[in-house]
Amino acid sequence: DGGKRVTEQTPRTNGTTTTSTGTVDGLARPVAIDATESREPVGTRTPNIAVAMVTWNRKEMIARVLEDLSVQTFPVDHLDVVVCDNASTDGTAEYLLERFAPERMVDNPTPEAHEPNFQVPTKREGKNTLGVRSLTIVKNTVNAGGCGGFNTDMAFVERVLDDAGSEARPDYLWLVDDDVRMPATTCERLVGVAEGDPGVGLVGTRTVHIEKPEETIETTIYFNPETGLMDDHPPRGHRLEASHREWAKEVGGPKGVHEYSGVREVDVVSACSLLARWSAVREVGFWDWRYFIYCDDADWCLRFAKAGKKVVLNLDATVLHTPWHYKLTPARLYYAQRNVIWMMEKVLPAGELRGVVGRRFRSLLKDSLYAMAMRRQFHAEIIRRTARDVCMGKTGKLEAIGPSAEALRPAAERIGLFRSGARIGFLCGD
Repeated sequence: DGGKRVTEQTPRTNGTTTTSTGTVDGLARPVAIDATESREPVGTRTPNIAVAMVTWNRKEMIARVLEDLSVQTFPVDHLDVVVCDNASTDGTAEYLLERFAPERMVDNPTPEAHEPNFQVPTKREGKNTLGVRSLTIVKNTVNAGGCGGFNTDMAFVERVLDDAGSEARPDYLWLVDDDVRMPATTCERLVGVAEGDPGVGLVGTRTVHIEKPEETIETTIYFNPETGLMDDHPPRGHRLEASHREWAKEVGGPKGVHEYSGVREVDVVSACSLLARWSAVREVGFWDWRYFIYCDDADWCLRFAKAGKKVVLNLDATVLHTPWHYKLTPARLYYAQRNVIWMMEKVLPAGELRGVVGRRFRSLLKDSLYAMAMRRQFHAEIIRRTARDVCMGKTGKLEAIGPSAEALRPAAERIGLFRSGARIGFLCGD
């Protein structure tokens, strides 16, 4: 797990075992399993899992994640996978159709992420090639973002799978990003925690670096009501402060190259791999449709906690993922800073909210002035628009995402970098 060679023993109905060993990209891979035999232990009921995924122009990435799902040690014939194709332009839906033969293709022609309009599905004969109980591709007409995409998935699960007479009626909803890689034990370990405690509403996954799988990049996440931000450590006075401090001291810290095991109660878990109890989802509701991307999963976690549902992290369940800051752009920063204020509106008392929001606005405007002074005009404008759009209630997708791309050589010629005597500096990452 987490990039190390592992061996897992999974019970089978005939008393033998199946062995999984890490062979590709640090992921646990099982040997071939006889399709006629069940991986469900005798005398137990295996819960049903609806797997929700969202993708946009990453057809090969999501194909790899789907293949990871197909070799989970959890019985994959209890997985019903719903992939929302967010109006991809690279032929994602057609690629998945040809490669995995989904049972259903469903059009969703609506510009409103929170108002799905599912058309009569196109059904195919035979079974999908992944071995999961069902595979459905939902094709959105517009890019509704990760938030709208997951809401599309949840609405489909509610309307189609959540039927009293359906054998696929879900016990859990498993949200999975399209750019992770998963050891074979991930699902089994998430479900094990949820099945062991009916008070648990959400179970999160430890995240390790996709390029350096020995390094943990995300474990515990806590909400600081004084700043409105998230942190690896609980703020002073948090009910979990003392136990977290002892745990962090014992393992060496919430991130880095350390040994992690067990379950930790937290405020927030990431949606890159998040298992939710479906009955709790029906009670708490879907994601806040205004967000588009970022803070939507944190908002959901805080709402679950407010409804009395435990939010926990299973340190033994892992996924490999790209660090968040690797993908950070001014436009992505806009979503994160805009949405966190809406999130705070739901969880902070009015008196506290006023002070926190005031400090956030002052910080935003200060950052905007600094960016302008450093001649980063677009960056400054994005930060300024963040403050304005919060006040105006601007929801959804940001229209302007920055200056248009330009080929390197013409750009260098345009600004005179090839003239005699020009000095060029390069800033390189590690």
